[in-house]
Amino acid sequence: MDTVVDDLEWHGRGPHESTADRRASAFIGRYRGSVADQVTSYVRPQDSGSRADTRWAALRDQDGEGLVFAAPDSMAFNAQLHRPDDLADKRHWHEVPPSTSTVVRLDVAQEGIHGGTWDVPIRPRRFALLAEDGPFKALWRILPSRAGEDPAERVRRHTPNDLNYVPWTPFDDVARGELSEYSSTREFLRHPEAGPLLQEALGGDDFDPGTLGASIDHPVSHLVASSRGAIPLSLIRSILSRVATP
Repeated sequence: MDTVVDDLEWHGRGPHESTADRRASAFIGRYRGSVADQVTSYVRPQDSGSRADTRWAALRDQDGEGLVFAAPDSMAFNAQLHRPDDLADKRHWHEVPPSTSTVVRLDVAQEGIHGGTWDVPIRPRRFALLAEDGPFKALWRILPSRAGEDPAERVRRHTPNDLNYVPWTPFDDVARGELSEYSSTREFLRHPEAGPLLQEALGGDDFDPGTLGASIDHPVSHLVASSRGAIPLSLIRSILSRVATP
């Protein structure tokens, strides 16, 4: 995209960068900033600025015109002034040439950044992407963004139908006594006793678990961070104590 399209707004984790294994301090919310501000200035120039668990992102020019990128569930979104290849052989930031475009990348899955290399996979398994994990399928919607229009409203109008969004539905019940703080939010919501208790804490019958996106499969303790304190760890432990088998 042209560099004049430099106003970025997104719904997902922020305000700083986040990855598959580094996102606990990046809360789900709605954020805005320039594309240039998305760069993390590490000592050596390198790829940065990923936004994990992004529901939608809008890139607009100074007149409010641009594009909205929407995912049916969530995506890793990245908008930078340079391609990773532009930075790969640079040792200092002053060596990076001026930008001639805004580079947008959408990823359906992402490896963690801690440990391992491309040919020696020593990352924790839950943060690694191996051949047997695929194939991956993704369907994204790229929508026009008009001046004065709320991008979230456009996403709401188009995503459910055009992206075949499937609302969250419970699966088979989880047996009693199998839950822990490391169980996923989905497993908690499936549980015949813990499910109603957590649903009530999240907002009662009006709460749609589909709004949790990919984080529904993260440990339930992550809700402590993503809810910004609305769901304390003591509440999760209280639910566990009430449903534990004698």
